[in-house]
Parts: sequence; structure tokens; C-alpha cells
Amino acid sequence: MRRKRKATVRDGIIHTYRKTFKVGHSLVIPLPPEWIKEHGIQPGDDFAITANNIVSLVKRPKSDT
Repeated sequence: MRRKRKATVRDGIIHTYRKTFKVGHSLVIPLPPEWIKEHGIQPGDDFAITANNIVSLVKRPKSDT
């Protein structure tokens, strides 16, 4: 049986674990439902990703083009 891991919020930061899965030739990391709802994330939204020792996701505004 698969164990569900619930996200916790501490100091306004969502803490959770996610498992990657393969889609085509890419790996996908699902976003927590709490985060999706809080930020109004929709399929097809663009994100800027910055990664070093810390990964940061920033939702980019939809382009007008």
C-alpha cells in the first residue's frame, strides 16, 4: 500500500516530499495541491527555475504573445 505524505506548513513555507516520474524523455516532480491552490497554478503556466543548493520556482506571468 502506498503511503500518502501530507505537506506541512512552517513559517509560511510548505514542506513536503515528492517522487519523480518519467514522462517521455523528461522527469516530472508533482507540485503539492496546497501550493497549486494557494498560487492559482493552471496547466500550461510558465515557471522560472533557479537551482544551486536550493531550488526556487517562480511563476512567470503569461505572455501576451
